[in-house]
Formats: sequence, structure tokens, C-alpha cells
Amino acid sequence: MYYANVLEVADPGTSVFQLSAVDRDEGNNSVVSYSIKDTPETNSQWFQIDSRTGLITTRIHIDCETNPIPRSL
Repeated sequence: MYYANVLEVADPGTSVFQLSAVDRDEGNNSVVSYSIKDTPETNSQWFQIDSRTGLITTRIHIDCETNPIPRSL
């Protein structure tokens, strides 16, 4: 489990967290792809992840009045 803090005034596109994984296979079998589950619990409308790099960024302005502790993963 990972935790990160994001200011409510952060602009969309603000970096939140950088994931990193390695697969010891070779060739196409070693390609790692990242995604955020699209469920109400993950607040996936607030965050996006680059499927290739694992960089999580804000998708929109964070609204702490709607949910003070969003979970992105």
C-alpha cells in the first residue's frame, strides 16, 4: 500500500506518485502495464496513471469536501 499527499489547490496534471515494477521475463513477457481500477472506492475520476511509466497524476482539481481522504489504488 502506498500513501501520498496532494494539495486541494493542485492543478490537474500534478504528479502524485511514481510506481515502479520489474518483471524478470524477457521480451514482450517482461512488459509491465499500470492501471487504476475504475471503482467508487479508488476515486479514479480524480487520478490517472501513465500505463507505461507508472506516474500517477491528478486528473482534475481534488475536492476534499466530497471525499477528504481519496484512495487512488
